[in-house]
Amino acid sequence: MSQTFTLEAQKRDVLGRKVKQLRKTGNNPAVLYGLKQDPISLTINSFDFVRLYEKAGSSTLIDVVIDGAPAEKALIGEIQIHPVTNRLRHVDLKRVDMTSTIQASIKLEFVGESLAVKGLNGSLMTQLDGVDVECLPTDLVSEIEVDLAALETFEDSIYVRDLKVSDKLTILTDADQLVATVTPPRSEEEMAALDEEVVEDVTGVDVEEKGKTEEEGEGDGDGGEAKAEEPKAEEEKSE
Repeated sequence: MSQTFTLEAQKRDVLGRKVKQLRKTGNNPAVLYGLKQDPISLTINSFDFVRLYEKAGSSTLIDVVIDGAPAEKALIGEIQIHPVTNRLRHVDLKRVDMTSTIQASIKLEFVGESLAVKGLNGSLMTQLDGVDVECLPTDLVSEIEVDLAALETFEDSIYVRDLKVSDKLTILTDADQLVATVTPPRSEEEMAALDEEVVEDVTGVDVEEKGKTEEEGEGDGDGGEAKAEEPKAEEEKSE
């Protein structure tokens, strides 16, 4: 039986710039919209929402309870995060019609151990972190597991077509899209060649910098010193 996630909310009259004061109380503005109904401005507790989102993600149905009224089914939509403080600023909640199929993105959860990594010292390479699906809201899942045990050799790969999902879920992502593979460790010859490239790059930089220094040195003299002082004088004047 799937877990039920409930988000308590209150109708919000505070709008515009006044929501700044709302955030200071540990709450955040949110809006519930969709299904051709009027959007409702809401207040939600920041801590409660973050804790719920960490478990439910954006592809799990949640029950939005507004002022104690019967719950409305919704999905978490856009989340606005402050670019500097990394704190929650606003949340969009989208109403869901339980009788119609919807499209959603479901994250991939990599599980198990790859023999090619553990036993052959290869490097795991993942190409996708989620796939797009279509299904009824009741058939949504929070994640799709990818078993890395299928990667036994460097010739093995996992594609979207290999993902194990319910027959009630239709994956929209290209079936031939690579999900994960393992690359072999570098040989001693490859490592030596790579080291040589690094040395050559560093040497080239040193020679270039040395040439610039010599050119600057040749230009030193009375005239050069006088020219170097001109910007300084301008700076002092501007201050």
